[in-house]
Amino acid sequence: MNEKILAIVVILAAFLGVFALMSNPDSVDSMQSELSVSTVRSETESPEDVAAIRTLLTQFRTAAHAGDVDGIVTLFSDEFETEDASGKDGVRELWTMIVDWGFGAKLKIDIDTAKIEIDGDEGALTVFDQDGDPELKFFVKKYHDSGWLISGAPPEDTTVDYDVYLEPHGDECVQHAG
Repeated sequence: MNEKILAIVVILAAFLGVFALMSNPDSVDSMQSELSVSTVRSETESPEDVAAIRTLLTQFRTAAHAGDVDGIVTLFSDEFETEDASGKDGVRELWTMIVDWGFGAKLKIDIDTAKIEIDGDEGALTVFDQDGDPELKFFVKKYHDSGWLISGAPPEDTTVDYDVYLEPHGDECVQHAG
């Protein structure tokens, strides 16, 4: 059970970046700046695809702020697969938990430095922390019937470092859970 709680805590840290912001309330306003996403150009990239992925990011952030689990789920593909969630049902379960814990409304993702990489109908989206280190990475895929959707994420150990997370925040959540 403790491993599941730790995994959820790590996902929350990666998805939300909320804990760092809670320690500095003045930074919240600066984190809500206008969405600006840089891209890595490929020969198969189109401005329409970049705009669609920017819209996807904006919708994700808006739905998370509102605690709109249904809205979040619509942004993920049926094929979504990670270590902690599989398919739309897994995404729904995970985000229901996140919203129930009150973290959805506190979501502050600085995506000003996000990087979009597109290759044909697939791509990757990387969000960086304040130090410029990768904090969150999603894979996206273009579906002909529904457009760009979040289709996966790399294994957690390539996204977030447990020691980096535990250093400023400790493991109180894990200790109190079990």
